Amino acid sequence: VLSKALFNLLTMKEVRPELTKAGVPMAMLRLTRVENAELNLLAMKMLNNYSCEAAAYVHMFIEMKVVRVMIDQCTAPAGGVAIKRTCGGTLANLSFVPELIDVIMGESIVLGLKSIAAAADPNPGADDPTIDHCATVLYNLGATEHCRDALSAQNVVPVLTHICKVGGGDARQLAIATICNLSCCAAAHEAIVEHCIELLCETVREPLYPQDTRMNAVRCVCNLVVYYTPARKACVDAEMSIALAVVYKTLVDEEDKAIIAKILRDLSWYTGGIVLMLNQGATSTLLKLAKMEEASIKHDVVSAITNLCACRLQSPIVEEGVVEALFWITLQDCLSLTTSVWRETSISVRYLLQHPTLLPMVALEDKLLQVLLKLARFMECADTRLNAAVSLYHLL
Repeated sequence: VLSKALFNLLTMKEVRPELTKAGVPMAMLRLTRVENAELNLLAMKMLNNYSCEAAAYVHMFIEMKVVRVMIDQCTAPAGGVAIKRTCGGTLANLSFVPELIDVIMGESIVLGLKSIAAAADPNPGADDPTIDHCATVLYNLGATEHCRDALSAQNVVPVLTHICKVGGGDARQLAIATICNLSCCAAAHEAIVEHCIELLCETVREPLYPQDTRMNAVRCVCNLVVYYTPARKACVDAEMSIALAVVYKTLVDEEDKAIIAKILRDLSWYTGGIVLMLNQGATSTLLKLAKMEEASIKHDVVSAITNLCACRLQSPIVEEGVVEALFWITLQDCLSLTTSVWRETSISVRYLLQHPTLLPMVALEDKLLQVLLKLARFMECADTRLNAAVSLYHLL
């Protein structure tokens, strides 16, 4: 009865500062040692009330070690659903306070959130913000660069995947953004590839998801394929090229399109997946990218095309416009990248004309001679002219 009375008093803003100075919150928190479910819930609700003004009570939260107390409550066998859901809301509020980020990370926060997420209402239409609270905590922690290694060490990626599967739109948006932030951390790459590639591919491909969420998934994929080589095979196997083609149709920003180009470039370095990429329509997307004016995009595109043209098996690369793509790539000067871009273009043309099956189709392309003449007249690179000569030899 006394605990309830104190709890009710603490809800009154007028007397809360005086009761706080008198040590009432600490006294109520110590009552959790009694291991009474009702007292424990009252203590957690008290902390939840305080968390609404978390910035004003930072020192109290640190002194009382409230994060550790809440995690202990959530992971204890006696921790009930109500306690876990209340702690989820409190932790979400605390995670917005910069001074408390390191305090939260100093505990087994991922284990605690995993337990809290398990207490969420499983009914899809339920008005239960528990999963959203978990996603919020992880997003705020993941947005803090120095926390990412520690989150990875606590095996956070499977928890984020679970949040995406069971949570609503807001939770998914936060979880994908968190996975994107973690993809900047080398320690998380292996876990993301193991648990999230299918999820990322689905997110990129799904037109009903917010554009920001889809682009966060795209950026995550880019970080993985550029900095973690095993991710390339996983992405090709998950038909990422198809997903990229779908999302590309919605892009307006040149920077976003540049990310697609980088992904296709690095996916094409996985030689075991070239046939799959070709059959997934990668050439069509590269043709669209080849029409961009940015030199770095053209460089990434021609690098990918060169790798795809090296395939000696039958593919739809000619039908999907590879020669036209090479025409657009050589249509203008690429500044400091011109020599590199034109050399790669000459290699691509040579590969195509050395392919016995593709040769007859390539020879019928009306833009082929225009490309070859430009390459043959390119005086800055002898290799480019040599490749053009070899190509003409095969053509004739």
